[in-house]
Amino acid sequence: MIQDFSSLYKLSLAIGTSLNLQENIQHFLSSFIKKAAGERAAIWLNTSLNSTATTSHYSTFESPLFEHKKSFNQNLSTLYQLVSQNGYAILEHKDPLLESLFTQKVNNPAYKHIVYPLGARGLIILDIIASKKHKGLKTSFVLSIQDVINKFALSIEACLVYEQSTKETLRNEEKYRSIIENMELGLLEVTPEGKIIKAYPKFCKLTGYTEEELFGKIAADIFLGKAGIKKMAKERAARKKGETGVYEIQLKKKNGKKIWVMISGAPYYDENNHVAGSVGIHLDITERKMAEQKIRESQEKLQLILNTSLDAIFTIDETGKIIDWNPNAEKIFGYSSTEVIGRVLNNLIVPNAKAIKSKKEIALFMKMEQPPPLNQRIELTAIRKTGEEFPIELTMSPIKIQNQYFFSAFCRDITIRKKSEQALINAKKAAEQARNVERQFLAHMSHEIRTPMNAVIGMTYLLQRSQPTAEQKDYIQALKFSADSLMGIISDILDLSKIEAGEIELEYRPFSLHSLLESLYRSYQFRLQEKNISIKINIDKNIKHQVIGDKTRMGQILSNLLSNASKFTSEGSIGITALLEKSEGDTCWIKFQVSDTGIGISKENLGIIFSSFKQATVNTHREFGGTGLGLSIVKQLVELQNGTIKVKSELGKGTVFEVLLPFKYSELLNTDIKKSKSTNGQTIDSFKELTILIAEDNLINQKLITSIFTQWGIDFDLANNGLEAVEYARTKQYDMIFMDLNMPIMNGYEATVKIKKDPLNLNFHTPIVTLTAAALHEERKRMFEAGVYDFITKPFSPQQLQRTIISCLDQSVPFEKTQLAPPPVDPIQEEELYDLSHLNTFSQGNPQFVIDMVQLFLKQNPQNISILNQALDRGDWDKAQDLAHQLKSTLGTLGMSKQQKIAKQIEHNMSNKIYHAEKNKPLMQRLKTTCAQVYPLLKQQFSLEAK
Repeated sequence: MIQDFSSLYKLSLAIGTSLNLQENIQHFLSSFIKKAAGERAAIWLNTSLNSTATTSHYSTFESPLFEHKKSFNQNLSTLYQLVSQNGYAILEHKDPLLESLFTQKVNNPAYKHIVYPLGARGLIILDIIASKKHKGLKTSFVLSIQDVINKFALSIEACLVYEQSTKETLRNEEKYRSIIENMELGLLEVTPEGKIIKAYPKFCKLTGYTEEELFGKIAADIFLGKAGIKKMAKERAARKKGETGVYEIQLKKKNGKKIWVMISGAPYYDENNHVAGSVGIHLDITERKMAEQKIRESQEKLQLILNTSLDAIFTIDETGKIIDWNPNAEKIFGYSSTEVIGRVLNNLIVPNAKAIKSKKEIALFMKMEQPPPLNQRIELTAIRKTGEEFPIELTMSPIKIQNQYFFSAFCRDITIRKKSEQALINAKKAAEQARNVERQFLAHMSHEIRTPMNAVIGMTYLLQRSQPTAEQKDYIQALKFSADSLMGIISDILDLSKIEAGEIELEYRPFSLHSLLESLYRSYQFRLQEKNISIKINIDKNIKHQVIGDKTRMGQILSNLLSNASKFTSEGSIGITALLEKSEGDTCWIKFQVSDTGIGISKENLGIIFSSFKQATVNTHREFGGTGLGLSIVKQLVELQNGTIKVKSELGKGTVFEVLLPFKYSELLNTDIKKSKSTNGQTIDSFKELTILIAEDNLINQKLITSIFTQWGIDFDLANNGLEAVEYARTKQYDMIFMDLNMPIMNGYEATVKIKKDPLNLNFHTPIVTLTAAALHEERKRMFEAGVYDFITKPFSPQQLQRTIISCLDQSVPFEKTQLAPPPVDPIQEEELYDLSHLNTFSQGNPQFVIDMVQLFLKQNPQNISILNQALDRGDWDKAQDLAHQLKSTLGTLGMSKQQKIAKQIEHNMSNKIYHAEKNKPLMQRLKTTCAQVYPLLKQQFSLEAK
C-alpha cells in the first residue's frame, strides 16, 4: 500500500515520462506495483475511436511486462459501464466478471479488485490483499489511488494522440511520395547555387541520367547550352529572392538529344526562414513545341502564298466587311490594305447589280447553312479604284471558325484571257471561212474537172471500140491511163479534205465480210493476171459471216492497200488475210493483212509513208506514179474507226500491212436466214412463192407497196401499226417483213424488238427491213442491234424493193447502200409544183393505179394539213411531228418536192423542239398555199373531182 503522500507524488511524477504508449504503461505498472501494496495489476485499453474490440495490455507483479492478452470483450464493456458510473468499483475475489481475466489463479479470499476507468480508453484493475490491520479497504486510499489513475489516464490519452498523429504523418508522407514518383513530371531539387540535391525517378527517366550521376553536380553545366545558362541564371536569382516562376527551356539529354521542357520553379526555406534551395517540376513539351513550329512554318508558307499569289485573295465577314487583303489584291484593284480593311466589299469593287445579288446570296447561305452559288467559279465585271471596269473570275467559299462564318475569295483578272478568247473566236471564224472557201473551191474544181474528164474517159472508151491502128492503140492506152490516174488523184484529194474537216460520217450497218473480201479478190485477180502476179485470200473460219461496220470505208481501206501492193509488185504474189484477233461480248477484233513480194521499204522511210503527199523515195512518183495520199487516207480511216495500222517491210523482199479493226455483231444477224424459197440469182418470177408482211400506216405508201407486190405475184398481209404487225408475226410465218418506223399505237422499233426477242415467235429468224424517211446514224445503229436486216429510205423505187428482197433471200447478193437524208435546214428553192414520174414508175404501165393514187391524195391531203395545223395550235408537238413525217412521205411520192421540203422543215422543228409560232406558222401557210395550187392542176389533168 502507498504509505504517504510523498510516495504518491513520486508515483505521479513517473507518469507521462514517455509518449510511447508501451513504454509509458510498462513504466507506470512497474512503479505502481513497487510503491503500492499490490500483488498484480492489469490495464485493458480500447484503442479504437469507435469502441470496437482491440488488444489488451497486461502486466503482473512477477513479470511487469507489456504483452497482448485478450480483447476488450462484451464482459469488460459491461464492467466499464459499471465503473464509469461511480468512478471506481471494488469487486470481491472470484467475481464472475473478472474470473477469466487472469491466467494465474489466486485462491486467497483476502484479495480485493479495485477497478478504475482510464477515461474513455479502458480500465485498470488492481489486485489488493487487505491488511490484517484493516478489515477492508479505506475510502481515502481508494480516492488517493484514483487521483493518480486520472493523471495516468491523461498520459495514455496523450500517447494515443501522439501515436495517431505519427501514423497520419507517415501515411501522408507515403501518399505524397507515391504521387511524386508516379506522376509524369520530373522533380529536381537544387541548392540556391544550382547544385543538385535530389533527382527524382521521373526526372532521371526524362533526361537519361541516374540519380547517382547527377548528385552534387551543377544542373546548368549538364543540361544547358550558353543561351540556356543565361536564362537559368535569371531564374535562379528569382528563386533566391523567394519568387516562383514558370518558364520554357531546352535541355540536353544524356544521349545528346535535345528536348523542350516547361519548368515550374519554387523556393523552399530552412528553420530560420532562409531560402535553402528550390524545387523544379519539369514537363516534357517537345511534341507541343514541334507542333507549334509546324504551325508557324505553315502560317509562314500561307502568308508567302498570299503575298506572292498572282490572284487577288481577300476575306470578308458575315456582314461583307473586308478583314484580309493580299498584295495582289492591292495591285489588281488599286486599293491598299489600309484603305479597304473594315470596309464593305460590295461598296468598293462590285458593280451595283452584282453587289445586291452577292449580298442576298450570303444572307441566304447564313439562313440555310448551305451554299447556293457559293463555291462556284464565276465570271463577272469588277471595278478598279480608278473606276475602270474589267472582267474577273471569282470563287468565294464559306469558312466556319468557332460558330462564326467568314468568306474567302480568290479573284483573277482575266482581261488578257478574254482578249485571247476573243482573238481565238475571231481566228476560228476566219479558219472556218477559209475552210468553207477551200471546200467550195474543191467542190467547184471537182465539178469542173470531173465534167470534162467524164467526156475524156467516155471518148477514150469509144475510141477503143473504133478499130484503131496499133499506134493509135498505144495513144489511147496512154490517154486512158492518164485519165484514170487524174480521177484517182481528184478522189484522193477530196477524201483527204473530208477526213481533215471531220466531214466523213461512218455508217454502221450489217454486211458480209466474206462477200466483201471475195469481191476484192475477184476484182484484183483480173488486174493482176496481166502482170503475171498471183493473189491469194485466206479468211479465218471463226469470223462470223455477218458483222456490223462501215462496209464502204472497209472496202476503201483494203482496196487502197491492194492497189499499193499491185503498184509496187512486178512479180511474185499478193495476199489478203483476215484473222479473228479476239472477241469480247458483242465486239470482235479482226486483223487484216495485205502482203506483197514487191520492192519493199527501207527502215528510214517507214516513218513517213503515212504522211500526206509523202512517198518512200523521190523517185517513187516518177517511176510508179501516185500522189502519196493513199496510205495517209488509209491510216486516218483506220483511226476514225478506233483501229490501228502497222507495216513491216524489207527492201527487195516485200511489205506486209496489218490493220486491226473492231466490229459489232448480232446473233440475230448470224442465224440461218431461210432460203428454202430462194437461190442465187433471184428473179421477179421467183417472188410469186413469197409471203411478206407489210407494216405501214400511210395509206398512199400502202397503196404503192401493195400494188407492186400484186404485180409481182407476192402474197402479203397488211398491218396498220406495230401492234398488228406483232400479232400477225405471232400467228403466221413470213419470208420477209417490211416495217415502217413511225406508226401509231406501237412504232416499228418496239415491234421489231418484240418479234426478235421472242425465240418462240414464228418470225424470230425472218429478215426485217425498215421503211423510213429519215434514218439517222444513231437510229440505224439502234435498229441494227435490235435485229433489223436493212433499211429502205423513202421515197423508193421498185428497183430498190427488188434488190432488197433479193438481198434478204440471198445474202451473197450485195444490196444498195442507202444514204442518210440531211436535215432540212436549207432554204426552199423554186421547183415544179409536182412530178408524177415516180408514181408512174410504180404503176408499171397501169394508168388506173395512178388515178386511184391521185384521188386518194386529193381526199386525204387537205384533211391531214388541217389536222397538222390544229396540232400546232394546241401544242401537241408529238402529233405534229408524226403528221409532218407522213405528209413528207406522201408529198414525195407525188413528186411535190417543194411541199415535201416544207413538211421536212416542220418535222425538223418539232424534233429539235423549235416550237415558236413565228417559225412554224409561216411554214404551215406556205404548205397550205403550195398544196392548194396543186389540187386544181391534178383535177384538170385527170378530169377528176376529189371523192
